[in-house]
Amino acid sequence: MCSSLFRGSTDSEKDAKILSYGDVVLYNSDLYTLNPGMWLNDNIISFASEYLLSKASQDVKEQVAIVSAASCELIRHSGDMEIVREVFFSLGFFKKEKVLFILNDRDDPTIVGGNHWSLLVFDRGNARFEYYDSMRPAKEAVAKQLVNIIKPVLGTKEVSFVIVDCPQQRNSHDCGMYVIEFVKHELKLSTESFSLGICSSYIDSERRKWQDTILSLSKAQ
Repeated sequence: MCSSLFRGSTDSEKDAKILSYGDVVLYNSDLYTLNPGMWLNDNIISFASEYLLSKASQDVKEQVAIVSAASCELIRHSGDMEIVREVFFSLGFFKKEKVLFILNDRDDPTIVGGNHWSLLVFDRGNARFEYYDSMRPAKEAVAKQLVNIIKPVLGTKEVSFVIVDCPQQRNSHDCGMYVIEFVKHELKLSTESFSLGICSSYIDSERRKWQDTILSLSKAQ
């Protein structure tokens, strides 16, 4: 469907705004990243996270917060505790049982892109961080860097770090889609069994569903 968006399109058409949703503004160029074989950008993952949280039960909404990729990068690259506290207070972090951090392994915040998406979850009740990485061996350095920065404000003396046994991607470009599935799992919205894995045909169908969801919301605005 959306692969035709860029055929013969001008630059202005590629960057035309298609949807404002919460704190996220999506453009045609963002929608294009949902085509098969494309690497998702942070705008799409941020939108999906906000959208999924809006669909969660009231209990889950009260118990879970999501820290966007942009906020995670700000924390990682600034290392400023005042910024950490500001982000956490804005999310009601200290009242949440779980906090989901959307991670990108980008080393230079001035450069668009990165190589890999993953998900870090703080489980307050169990005083631990759970790390979801769809490409083994797990690349936990970015996650542990974030953990070390935010530890002083957690209000928990000791925290453990656990690598979750989660479904694995079979290519180099679906990590963003897997992160969305991991978010679904944490928000108790997933119908896919982690024990059975996530097949590539399911991921492709989810790409199409997200395109349809965005276009449907766009038409309603």
